[in-house]
Amino acid sequence: WYHASSQIPYKCALDTSRLNKGENTISISANGHEKTYTFVYNPKEATQTPEVNDRIRVFADGKEVTFDVPPVIQDGRTLIPLRACAEALGADVEWIAETQTAAIIQFAYSIFITIGEKEYIIDDLPYPIDVPAQIIDGRTLVPVRAISEGFGAKVTWDAETRTVYIDR
Repeated sequence: WYHASSQIPYKCALDTSRLNKGENTISISANGHEKTYTFVYNPKEATQTPEVNDRIRVFADGKEVTFDVPPVIQDGRTLIPLRACAEALGADVEWIAETQTAAIIQFAYSIFITIGEKEYIIDDLPYPIDVPAQIIDGRTLVPVRAISEGFGAKVTWDAETRTVYIDR
């Protein structure tokens, strides 16, 4: 966020981790002047680009996967953009708009995951999922373990480097 006037130019960074959901007020003082702003913060609608230190990296079979929407951690689960990861593992992805379901096909495996649902389907069998798939910035994000382990891959999380390793 940047504000400038002929009298008081200033720039300010806002740490959203300290905001309350809903209405917030911030006061900015500079050179003896003070300005107060009130705004509404809704974390589900808010988007931010993580700092490089906060970035989550994902490697599939030793190659780093790049995403146009960054992975996120939600309720202790790492969610990643589905298509980029599935394709990095050699799977095909189809989107069924009517039901908001992603169909991921690889060899004899098929996985179906629907936005907002608490279970997903692997080869006609339902499996529970504690954080449902969701759409963030136009991309379908899913828990990395649900999709990767659904194809028999091993998933490892390195908390120190914030890196996910998916190996088949």
